[in-house]
Amino acid sequence: MLNKLFVNPSVGYTDGVRASGYVIAACLVIANLIMAPHPARLIAHKPPLPSLRKIMTPTFFCMTFGALLLNFGLWLPLFFLQLYSQFQGVSRNLSFYTLAIYNAGSFFGRSESLMIELEILADESLLTAIPNLLADHLYALSPFCAVTLLTIH
Repeated sequence: MLNKLFVNPSVGYTDGVRASGYVIAACLVIANLIMAPHPARLIAHKPPLPSLRKIMTPTFFCMTFGALLLNFGLWLPLFFLQLYSQFQGVSRNLSFYTLAIYNAGSFFGRSESLMIELEILADESLLTAIPNLLADHLYALSPFCAVTLLTIH
């Protein structure tokens, strides 16, 4: 929506951002009017908040800071994917869809562990599904760390 509005000379940048904000605000109002808490949550007792001593340990800080850096490394380049594809010579029209193409391609990696559990995949693609299998049996961040180390250039 924004790219089409920015290119249109009668709308421009400021009115395009304003129109996008109005659409988002309308969707948020509708979503807030539709939402209701689950009835079981109304009668459930909330657990007490954890003490700051347990949260502010060096181990927890290092893990949280490492997860922050890991997510920056994984997701920040996606903000520049469209610009990078234009820099590499991809047409402006196609580079607009690079993020959608990227997400469509990652569908197979996300759903691969389910397919392995259903025994649909062949043995040669088992190597690419090892991080998904490890995540089921080990800590959730261990496969992220392994794949991050493997993809460093």
